[in-house]
Amino acid sequence: SDKSDCMRQHFIIVYVPCNDFGNDAGKANIHPPYHRAKTLQGKRLNCNRLAVNRENARRIDQIAMDQYRIPSILLMENAGRGSAETIHHLYPSGGISILCGSGNNAGDGYVIARHLQTFGREVQIISLVDRDRLIGDAKTNSDIAHASCIPIVFAQNREETASFLSNTKIIVDAM
Repeated sequence: SDKSDCMRQHFIIVYVPCNDFGNDAGKANIHPPYHRAKTLQGKRLNCNRLAVNRENARRIDQIAMDQYRIPSILLMENAGRGSAETIHHLYPSGGISILCGSGNNAGDGYVIARHLQTFGREVQIISLVDRDRLIGDAKTNSDIAHASCIPIVFAQNREETASFLSNTKIIVDAM
């Protein structure tokens, strides 16, 4: 597995229904009945992953781009693909909603959605910003997701977001 993929993947946060984790219910700052799944930081992954903080991950990406001339969009593709594989492995069934903001995390989210779609998963993207406001790699991957016919909805407020999430089993934070 690509080392950059393994290192960046640590920052993808997945929320699952509380009843999947018993007493750990309600530990995330998101609408109940969801909480942050510990599995993406834990021992159930098939890849030896090195967890790094945000600053070090950015440094690693910068070295990959500057020293090894790896384009940022390729790093994003690898991170998104690896995250999608992990999500699909850990949660092999259920609909998935991906919350996307306006930055590079959103770009990762659009890539994750596309790869989950290729696994036959039911995916929807909930964009918290108008797609016209996206730039760079996030815009490129948003356009690819749109061309791939992945459902993309725009949530203008908390109530709309909650409504779009109401029948979702898994939520990916790509904000």
